[in-house]
Amino acid sequence: MNRLFIFLFAFCLFSVGCFALPAKAAVIDPPNNISATASGWAKRINVSWDASTTPGSSYRLYRSTNGEDIGSIVVNDSFEIAYIDEDVSYNQYYYYYVRALNDPDESELAGPASAKPSLPAPINVSALDTGLGQTIKVQWSRPTLDLILTYNVYRSTQDNSSGVRVANKVIDTEYLDTSVEDNTTYYYSVKSISEDGSMSDASNYVSVTAHDEVKSSAPTNLWIEDLGEGKVKIIWAAPEGDLINNYIVYKSTSSSGLGDEIGRTEDGYFTDGNVWIGATYYYRVKAVDEGGNISDQSDYVSFESSTSGGSAGDISGLGAEATGNSGEIKITWDSPVSENYSYMRVYRNTSKGSLGGLVSDKVQGTSFTDKNLANGQTYYYIVRAVSKEEVEEQSMSEVFSSPFIKSSDNQTPSPISRLRVQDVGNGKTLKLTWINPELYQYKYLRIYKSESKDAIGNPIRDWFKGNEYENTEGITEGVSYYYTVKTIDINGVESNDNITVRGIATKALEGETGDHDSDKDGLPDIWERKYGFHVRLKDLIDQDDDNDGLGALEEYRNGTDPWNPDSDSDGYTDGTEVLNEYNPLGPGRVAQIKEVVKKIVQGNFVYNKNRLSSIEEESNLALELRSLLEYEFGKGKIPNPRAHWYKLVNAYIYGGYTAQEIAHTLRKGPGLVHPTVSAEVWRNSEEYKKKNK
Repeated sequence: MNRLFIFLFAFCLFSVGCFALPAKAAVIDPPNNISATASGWAKRINVSWDASTTPGSSYRLYRSTNGEDIGSIVVNDSFEIAYIDEDVSYNQYYYYYVRALNDPDESELAGPASAKPSLPAPINVSALDTGLGQTIKVQWSRPTLDLILTYNVYRSTQDNSSGVRVANKVIDTEYLDTSVEDNTTYYYSVKSISEDGSMSDASNYVSVTAHDEVKSSAPTNLWIEDLGEGKVKIIWAAPEGDLINNYIVYKSTSSSGLGDEIGRTEDGYFTDGNVWIGATYYYRVKAVDEGGNISDQSDYVSFESSTSGGSAGDISGLGAEATGNSGEIKITWDSPVSENYSYMRVYRNTSKGSLGGLVSDKVQGTSFTDKNLANGQTYYYIVRAVSKEEVEEQSMSEVFSSPFIKSSDNQTPSPISRLRVQDVGNGKTLKLTWINPELYQYKYLRIYKSESKDAIGNPIRDWFKGNEYENTEGITEGVSYYYTVKTIDINGVESNDNITVRGIATKALEGETGDHDSDKDGLPDIWERKYGFHVRLKDLIDQDDDNDGLGALEEYRNGTDPWNPDSDSDGYTDGTEVLNEYNPLGPGRVAQIKEVVKKIVQGNFVYNKNRLSSIEEESNLALELRSLLEYEFGKGKIPNPRAHWYKLVNAYIYGGYTAQEIAHTLRKGPGLVHPTVSAEVWRNSEEYKKKNK
């Protein structure tokens, strides 16, 4: 009996089931106060919670997009009590749950807490009847400078209704709606679009009624009162006989452009508090009558701000250039020589003409590199000097650039071709058209505009896609504007070898059809509108904008493009082909060129000389001869039958005859130039000596 007891006792000691009780799981307190908050306008959610009261606990974070289940694990076994979730999208709700862990046990779930990243809608939306008839201008402000945004514009005839989209992915902060009916009220709203295609909620709704093009009289007698401290008052006389509701004030840095709208007032004056030292401004005013009709612009009045009293001194040599590193632009300047100068402040904006945000303060030296920018986006910079007394100079000097990633082989995207700037005939619109390269060769376009052929000017459209654009803003009738359209690749690199084309806006008159020539310069009005020449003023008919050897009148007569030196893209300039009697246009031009070259090479007038290596060399020498003969006879007055021109060219190229000898032959007939004998032999002949007396 004792032995049995001992055996059973020993068995129970080594057996799990005899005396052991079931193990009880430890109780882990869950986290408290879990919260989720969208981080500004970024695609980011900040999640946090209070720690578990159970010592030594770690945490597991779950995320769901439907709020009905805990979703998937985004953080596992972490001792942190906060998490920044950047793997999120705009306009999507996210639900978060947290569980405390204390190996091997887990707490109950805490949560959910939810948040939704939202793209900011445009602000300061307004709609304005332009008074042009069937035209409404919609404007807005960027909600933030931290994001690259485009915009969709919506229009409805009912209040608080989005209606239909009338503009898609607008780069600028305004849209000119020319598809409206007069005497109809329209409601507009605008949505922001991010780079990944996300869309914001609609902005506030604004309404306006389009009116017929009925104009009131313009204000007169503008003058300026200098109020000091960067302020001026513009004063004017009301137009006679019109009941004026308000006035629109415009400001420009050019005497030839209307400029930007800077304010509206019901009074006969307006105060501009944004006058920068050393700048010259031009102000104009339009009147708006009780019917909403807008007058023509007034004459301008100008104001030059004094440069005296600048305690920190003036900077110079301001420039901005992409470094070739991703998202970098380097701004450089020459520091003021004033002893009272202390440091610089650098301001940045994504639109021209305004100060923007401060990106760097108390900058010493003569440069600053701005980083973490968006490749391909155009940024505008203003740099201001600050004195030792912390007085900031009100400089208006502005520079711009676009960051890009410099490729290892320095390749640039292919440029556009056949850019045209056509005057549509209403005095306020220039239409640009062009041919884009293949889509894989570039990402988007940037359109520049200038009042000088020698300066590219500022971008008026960025991140543009398409092959035509109508410029209606900042156009003054009769003023020459020069346009350049550049392709931009995925790294933000701009194309090279871009063509620049001129446009001049004028109002068409009755009868401008066919060969009608208003200014009697030999160039029909229709042709001048198409190619950027002035319809009302005589153009220089010898003006050679594309440097192909043909003046404007010759371009017109030959049907060639005055802005393209090689209208038929065969590798030979229009001037060279016309000079050598080749066809600069149309089918069969290659065969004609070969035939004429064969004629030159195989004829009996090549003086037994080896031909030059290419027709390009021959063409250059032919142009050289033409220039020398025009010096002798005058431009366009070389007295030779066109059928014999190639013989004279061969005498110059292969015969060794001078331009003076050829000119003598053109004046007095055969003698100094022989069609088959070289100059070095013929000059010793009696005939030559006889003719040369």
